[in-house]
Order: sequence, then structure tokens, then C-alpha cells
Amino acid sequence: MSMQKTDKYPKIQIQLHWLTFILVMCTYLWVWLAKYVLTPFPGVDHFFWLMHFFFGALVFVFTCIRFVVQKLLQRYIPEVVPAIPKWQYWTATVVKILLVVVYWLIPLAGYLYRCQKGATLDLYVKVFQARCEVDLSSAQMWHAIHVNTAYLALALIAVHSGFVLFNHYVRKNNMLLRMMPKKRGS
Repeated sequence: MSMQKTDKYPKIQIQLHWLTFILVMCTYLWVWLAKYVLTPFPGVDHFFWLMHFFFGALVFVFTCIRFVVQKLLQRYIPEVVPAIPKWQYWTATVVKILLVVVYWLIPLAGYLYRCQKGATLDLYVKVFQARCEVDLSSAQMWHAIHVNTAYLALALIAVHSGFVLFNHYVRKNNMLLRMMPKKRGS
């Protein structure tokens, strides 16, 4: 089956985009539940921390997969019609690049935090032992990077989503529709 350029992203890119988005939101949900909602219930939060670690690892894996697929299928990316100004195109490109970088950095910083703290990394299906020297000051640095980059990622998601919605509702172009799944039966 040969691919050709259409008015939508290739199906695999659409699926990976939305799957990654769901994984990212679940990762934030698990940590917020564990940290802020379930603190009065000691022991119950452990499951939610495990889910946070597991989903964070999945975000890392799927971000890597998305990056490779994006590069392989780059020539099939549909044009925005009507076109956006060049500065908006480059701004959107920078935001997308930053999203990839932060979704590589956040899980790596989380792993290095746990490793340098001397803690295991329990990914629900497998436990990884710490493979580096315990260094609590470095652990705190990696934790700060993990948390602050996670907040930066939320801001980038807001900018990305806001830009797409602005283009859909105000500029009335096809930016959003390019990444939406096809309706069943069409």
C-alpha cells in the first residue's frame, strides 16, 4: 500500500498523538491524586505512585516512537489551509520540539531522582534497582528539574492547544482537523 499526501496526518501519527496525550494526562492525574488527594490515606497512594511511574515510562517510550514516526512520515504532513504566517509556523514548530524534549527530559529526570535517592523504580511490571551512587543533593536537583519541567510541559500544552483552537475557531483553517481521527464509516 503506497501512502500519499491527504488532508489529514497519517493514521499512525494521529493515533500516536492522541495516545501520547492520554498517557500524559493520566501521568499528571496519578501524581496529583497521590500527592494531593490521597495523603490522608497512607498506603493507598502507593498504587497511584506506581501508576505515575508506569505511565511516565510509557510517555517516554511513545514520545520516542512518535519522534521516529514523525521523521519517517514527514513528507505526508498536510498543509494548513489557509496557510498561517511564517512566524506562527516557526513558533508552532519550536513548541512541538520543546514538547518532545520535555517528554524525554521529565521521565529521565524522574529516573535520575529516584536512582540518586537510592530508591528503586517500580514500573508496575518490573522493578529497576538504582544503578548510580546515592547523592541526595543531586537527587534534589533532578527532582526539581522533573517537577519544574512538568509544569513547563503543561504550559507548552496550553500554548499548543490554544494555538490550534485559535486557528480552528478564529482563522477557520484546517489545523485541528488534520490531527482529528476520521469519523467511523468515512
